[in-house]
Amino acid sequence: MATRSRLSIPDLRSSLLAVYRPDTPFVVRDGRPEGIDLVAELRFGDEEWHQVFREVNLRTAYTIQLRFDEAKHEVRKKERLREIGWRDGQHFYKRFGGDGNEIGEATQTITGATYERKGLFKFEKIKEFRYKTEDMREPLVRAIYRAGWECRNVVIRKL
Repeated sequence: MATRSRLSIPDLRSSLLAVYRPDTPFVVRDGRPEGIDLVAELRFGDEEWHQVFREVNLRTAYTIQLRFDEAKHEVRKKERLREIGWRDGQHFYKRFGGDGNEIGEATQTITGATYERKGLFKFEKIKEFRYKTEDMREPLVRAIYRAGWECRNVVIRKL
C-alpha cells in the first residue's frame, strides 16, 4: 500500500486558505485571534455580501473552526450554526443560554428571502439567498485529504 506524502503545516494552511474565492459567500481566514488555526465563515465582513445577507434577512450563520494536530497529522474541525438577528443594518448573534449550536456535521440549507407586497394577501419574492453547508465544508475537507492529512469532527470537546 502506497503512502501519501504529507504537506507541512504552512503548506496545509496555504492550501486551505486557497479554498476561498472572491465569488463565494464565505471566507477562510486566520483564526489565531480566537485561539485556533483557521476559521471558515460567511462573509459578514465584506460590505457587498453583508448587504446581500441583510437584504434577504439571513437568520443563520455557519462557521467551521479548524485546528492542526501535527503529532497525529490530523485537522480537527468543529462546525457551528448560530442564530443571528439584525439591528440598525448590523448583524448580531442571538444567545439563548448557550454560545451557539455546536454540531458534528451540519447538513442544512441556509436560506433568506425578501418579499414585496403585491396586493392585500399577495407577496412576491424579490431576492433569495440559498446556501448549503456542504458547499463550505467539502472543499476544505478535500484540501485536507489532498494534503495527506486526516480530518476529524469534534462535537463535545475542545479543538
